[in-house]
Amino acid sequence: QARTEENQRQARLALAQASVGKLRTSLARLDCSLLQATLDDRGAVAVSGFAAGSGPEAAVRQTVAAVLADAPVTVAVEPVAPVMCDPLRVVAQYRPTESDRPTSLTVRPVDGSATYRNGQNLMVEVVGPDYPSYLQVDYFTLEGYVVHLFPNGLEKDNRLAAAGRRALGDPHGGGRFWTIGPPFGRELIVAIASAKPLFAAPRPEAEQASTYLGELRKVLTAAAQQPSPPLTAALVIKTVGQ
Repeated sequence: QARTEENQRQARLALAQASVGKLRTSLARLDCSLLQATLDDRGAVAVSGFAAGSGPEAAVRQTVAAVLADAPVTVAVEPVAPVMCDPLRVVAQYRPTESDRPTSLTVRPVDGSATYRNGQNLMVEVVGPDYPSYLQVDYFTLEGYVVHLFPNGLEKDNRLAAAGRRALGDPHGGGRFWTIGPPFGRELIVAIASAKPLFAAPRPEAEQASTYLGELRKVLTAAAQQPSPPLTAALVIKTVGQ
């Protein structure tokens, strides 16, 4: 009997996994969002992340209901400013699917917290895909600018070994570092791994995001024709005054 119950549990979990896979696909289609759906060992589903617009959680709940019907799902979605929509659209186009996890790209806070206070140093770590790549890391601000964290004037070699790690922003590391200041809110860090350098010449360390995104779309479209297409990852950070 115990074996039968375990088999039934595994069957239910397999069905739930298939449903969550469909949900992830549907969530990825929501404009101006960065969302994830997870499934625990008990079969509980949770959706979390960020989205722009008025009442973004309601739109996410509609999507969840369309895929999972009456299944209980925990939804926790936080808003981001509309200025983040264009960079999030770029991320969505080249973000790995669940089946691509072995070759995925990750950007995360060094100390585990995505909240940065006024005067604190911005420090993040990037973990590359399982093949050698070239890394581009950009910080999109609420004021409509992009700061190119890497490569930069002091760290020009942006090659990354297979599954390599790169820490950015350590004030004692000999490279560039950045200090958090106003305006405060939710801003966006985007990492891109590509088989070849995206740009033939260095970008200015800060520029208008709209100008940069136009150029970025062109080079990503070209890079997508390579055997290993570009990968993107994003981290929404919260900056606060106190």
